[in-house]
Amino acid sequence: MKKSIFLLLLCLAGTTTFAQKISEGKITFDISFPDMEPNDQMQSMMPTESVVYFKDNMIRMEMKMMGMNTVIISNHKDNSAITLMDMMGNKYAIRMTAEEIQKEKAKMTQTKYETKLTDETKMIAGYKCKKAIATGKDGNEIIIYYTNEIQAKNQAFADQYKGVDGFPMEYLITQNGMNMKFTAKSVSRDKVDSGLFAIPPDYKITSKEEMAKMFGGGK
Repeated sequence: MKKSIFLLLLCLAGTTTFAQKISEGKITFDISFPDMEPNDQMQSMMPTESVVYFKDNMIRMEMKMMGMNTVIISNHKDNSAITLMDMMGNKYAIRMTAEEIQKEKAKMTQTKYETKLTDETKMIAGYKCKKAIATGKDGNEIIIYYTNEIQAKNQAFADQYKGVDGFPMEYLITQNGMNMKFTAKSVSRDKVDSGLFAIPPDYKITSKEEMAKMFGGGK
């Protein structure tokens, strides 16, 4: 489960770029689980929020779950990324090249969808969003709300959901049969500290292979 969420974060953070109109700020997402019962014990271990910071060519995406804090820092100038993981005080940093990121993105975009763009709109976090309906080969539908008012592009969504040319503000992700719903709840243009995009000194630099072993995935 943690490995799947890690790949999801990498895919989203590693493929999001912001245009000059909004050059610096923060977007906060609520995370919900539509298929879980309110009293499901597993729900208490799942993430409830994701935060994205952006500045110039840098993106930082944060999420907490199951005692682990995960941060993906993406440098869109050279298409590299850094993953920071704090597992109950054990702190690791993984550097990834553009080639490695491309391989991870491919794992997230194997499912093919037919995407229908609609004229329906709704306001999310103060932004007018358009509705798209993506239908998989199994007939399942995914509803996506995206905005063109935030000058941003998520290439993972553009590749997987053809025609979705704006920044996704509400969407559903399925991992290991579990549905996760992301909904933007606030957008801030506050100044962002450049130090958020650096590896903290108390993090141990390790390899992707070593981290895969920790997740039980082997090499």
